[in-house]
Amino acid sequence: MSIGIPTGEVEKIIKPLGGESIYDFAHQLIAAANKESEGRKIIGVFNGVKIIVDPTEEIYSDNIVNFYLKEAKKGREEYKNSPEGIQKEKEYRKNLEFMQKKTNKLIEDLNNLNFSDYELILEWLCDFENASNNTNIFCDREKVISVFKEHGFDIDANLGENIDEENAENIAKFIAGQILNGISKCGKIRPISSILVKNRKQKFGKHNQKIEELKKNL
Repeated sequence: MSIGIPTGEVEKIIKPLGGESIYDFAHQLIAAANKESEGRKIIGVFNGVKIIVDPTEEIYSDNIVNFYLKEAKKGREEYKNSPEGIQKEKEYRKNLEFMQKKTNKLIEDLNNLNFSDYELILEWLCDFENASNNTNIFCDREKVISVFKEHGFDIDANLGENIDEENAENIAKFIAGQILNGISKCGKIRPISSILVKNRKQKFGKHNQKIEELKKNL
């Protein structure tokens, strides 16, 4: 078997399965080629790279993987040097600079953050997670986590039986714990954070939060 570009001959198309790696797909292509009895070339497309396997010649999965990696790298380089790729890179750098400045400002604001205002705390955490959730953003995430811990906000707080959905403080610390978990795992996409904060705000809000505080003082 050999790999390369289509020759116009009759081909059998193989599609990768959802979530399949190039290594698994390579085995899938070889298996299809081994079963091919009509001499048709096997064609597969993985992440935009077209792979052709000739069942009449011997080939191993490593050959397919190496071919894919080489072509994928070539494609990335071509895109990077294209007008569109250059523009995308400029936009990325501009956004990165903006997020770095925003992160720096949030770190400054942390020194004066009112930790008794749950809404303010959660808004700060969401803003910080969104701004700093990139490995190219430089900041002391461990320090942020430590500061919140000093004020009673721990990673993964109030999980399972410890959660009280009718208690504003309990829910605030639960959500904060989830966001702090996300901050500790920089680069992970956690869109649920803003949803949790929004739902809590709709349920409790500042008015209900103040009522909770008054009840504690009775």
